[in-house]
Amino acid sequence: MACIEPKLLGADGQFAPEPKYDPGSAASNLGCLLYIFCDTGFVEDVRNFVRTHAAEFAEVSASCPDGSHPLRWTELHDAFRALFEARLNCALAAECVGRDELLGYAEELRQET
Repeated sequence: MACIEPKLLGADGQFAPEPKYDPGSAASNLGCLLYIFCDTGFVEDVRNFVRTHAAEFAEVSASCPDGSHPLRWTELHDAFRALFEARLNCALAAECVGRDELLGYAEELRQET
């Protein structure tokens, strides 16, 4: 498949994704999904989430030498994942595509490679 790795960080080191895909490839049918996660408003939401919660990870990392992690990290992961899930669900609804249909198409692409 002719996918090109998206650039995730800008020259200033900030999260600034620039999705790219080969329009002539089978991935072009799904490549547009990358853009829903690169919208300026969504990127700012992600940055704000990270700014708000990053210190919670740094503080606890040093105090858990056994490799365990606090339940709070799971809660934050769930909230972070929910940002992306909501964005994807909105895009799928706008395109009248069900999640199962998307997963089926992705599986077809995987089998082609």
